[in-house]
Amino acid sequence: MLLKFSLIIFLQLFPHYSLAIQCYQCNSLTTSDCEKNYEKFGKICRSKTIQGRNFEAIGCREIKQYVDDHYSIDRSCAYLGENEEQKIE
Repeated sequence: MLLKFSLIIFLQLFPHYSLAIQCYQCNSLTTSDCEKNYEKFGKICRSKTIQGRNFEAIGCREIKQYVDDHYSIDRSCAYLGENEEQKIE
């Protein structure tokens, strides 16, 4: 009972911990492990200011692309757009 009460108090005092989304955050152009060994890059998504407005992450993004014949993967938090479902559980 005390544990439940403590958890409720904690979540009320620190709501950002209960709502935080965790995503893989890396880019294969700067970190070669981002392509295949990305599990170690899981981080909590912080709020972000875009055009003067504060946004919370709504999901995770993985962008695979070719630029000038170079393949890259960018894994990051998603702040705008439709809700994404690829969150780290």
